[in-house]
Amino acid sequence: DNLRYPIDQNIAKDLLSQPDRELAWSRVMRGGIKSDHMCMDMFEKMNATGVGEGDEIIITAFDNDSKTFDHVASTLCKLSFVATIATHPAICSMSHVPDIGVMNEEARWIVESGDSTSRSTPWLDSGLTGAGQVVSLIDTGIDVDNCYFWDSTNLPPHSWNDKSNRKITQYVSFADGNDHGSGHGTHVAGTIAGHISTDGGKTSSTSPGMADGIAKDAKISFYDFSKEGRTVDLPSNLHVAFDKGRNAGSKVLNASWGGYDGGSYGYWDRVFDDYIFRKDDFLIVVSAGNSGAGQKPTSIHTPASAKNVISVGATQSSGKDVTRGMKGEDYVAWFSSHGPTADGRTKPDVVAPGESILSAGARSSQRGECDPTDGTVLSVGDVTNAYGLDYRVGTSMAAPVVTGTVALIRQYFEEGWYPSGIKGSGKKITPSGTLVKAIIMNGAQLVAGIQDDRVTVYSSEYDNTQNFGRVSLINSLALDGKNKLETKVYDRESITNDSLKNYNIRINTSGCDATELRVTLAWNDPASTQGCTNCVNNDLDLYIVRDGKTYYPNGLNKKDSKNNAERIRIPATNGQSFKVRVKAYNLATNSQKYSLVVSGCF
Repeated sequence: DNLRYPIDQNIAKDLLSQPDRELAWSRVMRGGIKSDHMCMDMFEKMNATGVGEGDEIIITAFDNDSKTFDHVASTLCKLSFVATIATHPAICSMSHVPDIGVMNEEARWIVESGDSTSRSTPWLDSGLTGAGQVVSLIDTGIDVDNCYFWDSTNLPPHSWNDKSNRKITQYVSFADGNDHGSGHGTHVAGTIAGHISTDGGKTSSTSPGMADGIAKDAKISFYDFSKEGRTVDLPSNLHVAFDKGRNAGSKVLNASWGGYDGGSYGYWDRVFDDYIFRKDDFLIVVSAGNSGAGQKPTSIHTPASAKNVISVGATQSSGKDVTRGMKGEDYVAWFSSHGPTADGRTKPDVVAPGESILSAGARSSQRGECDPTDGTVLSVGDVTNAYGLDYRVGTSMAAPVVTGTVALIRQYFEEGWYPSGIKGSGKKITPSGTLVKAIIMNGAQLVAGIQDDRVTVYSSEYDNTQNFGRVSLINSLALDGKNKLETKVYDRESITNDSLKNYNIRINTSGCDATELRVTLAWNDPASTQGCTNCVNNDLDLYIVRDGKTYYPNGLNKKDSKNNAERIRIPATNGQSFKVRVKAYNLATNSQKYSLVVSGCF
């Protein structure tokens, strides 16, 4: 179990109280290797596996059969082993690998327009539905004969790879190939890209389903990591699982799972950051965790505490999804995990609807389970096994809302909607992951607060409850006839140490109604050492100068040296000029690529 038992309190107090730590650890080691502690049994059952593309290994200390001996004895064995390995001259660092667990109709309009009066879906109405995109997931499984995923070929629940399929083009059965015991993966996949079929999976229905996904015309590459939806079985080299989706054409992966590790930068954070840093066209969206009750600080889960991911907290939903006195979409859900990380980075990155979300439901004993056929409108509490739908709660439900949004943004650029908001009017662009991330953060909108146990607490921009705010596509990119917003993007820009890049912006409000200038900088930072206390390796700084005054990012009155995403918002009027500047400081590598997004009127 990768040394997960808590240290016996008497041993911990003894270690911490000793003035001579070396002597204290020596005593632990001598005690730990005694035969009556069964340390030899532990050593014999250990296994070591190389991971990633660096010099790292995972050492698994116990299997299920060896967890039964005395707790204090097992603690001494583990501590003696840790002390021995950590003092070896070839070992740079050693850390705990935490256990991992799993944590739309309303959600669609909330992230597309945020307009509770019209409840409009301008991106869907304009034809941006995720077509041509592949999204990848690592989760508990999919009930493949649910009407939101069903293919007429009646694919069995084991591995396949067929790009001609209507919905699921790849299914990797690393664990068991179904979603019998959970329904978590089915629900998550449905929120991203579920699309109802009413003809046995031959075609997608032209009429909307009650739980069509955010990117309903995207296809799915799925990696099943759970046995019967109960236990998580990740590959020792997680990059192999990432590659499965990427090789199937996916540029975004959803990870609605994680584990609590005190907010520290740990093993899983490093694995995620390293992969994203190496694959600049790839983006991973991660659920923030469900440990935020009581506004608990530093409750962010791993790998949501990684630098290069988008970590997503949960807001309440709206309409029929609101129950029990909930205030609605402008309030963060009571369970949503909070930052900061242990090294002081602000988390989560953004928030999206995640409390009481309707999506596809797993019904393993049924075939073709679907929406009610009698016109019944479902609300929370109405869903039964008679339908192929489920309501669920958690940041696991919020992350796929953002993943679906990523697919829509990628379609926007790849089909030439940029910059005018008219399909095919511009050059087709393959955006980097950091550009998509910066666009999402740049357009995110402030929510009012958090509702915890029916008590409302105010939340502010860039805090550790909502950070950049709730995702809003209508405030992110131009869409002809739907908004009057202009956006400039600068992708895969490169900067060297101590150099400065300038971007001159002049405001022209002709045909545009934006009242502020928004600028967001994002970059993929190299993976850091586990347990780092200052985890950003390549520090870039964003600031804006106007009329001799300097504006700094993220609500600060100085440069931000902690985070690798920075945003500035400034009121802007016609004719004003701004100098946007990006400065590189103390880079650990020769150069650093970044993406910059500017929105307003130009």
